[in-house]
Amino acid sequence: MDIIQKSAGKKPHKALYIFAIHFILLLDWAALHDIIKGEANTLAEYSMLVFSLITVPFLLFRIYKK
Repeated sequence: MDIIQKSAGKKPHKALYIFAIHFILLLDWAALHDIIKGEANTLAEYSMLVFSLITVPFLLFRIYKK
């Protein structure tokens, strides 16, 4: 029983990764809204989209790896 509790504390749960993916997708939606709206300076929005292109596949890999 002690081994199970120690291993559970070391790994983040899948729910945390799923929450992070949803949060990143919400930020992507906001970034795309600003880009489509025609904001003047969209460097932060494009940076968010590039960040999500790197992080979301990594998080999905962490969820579905065996």
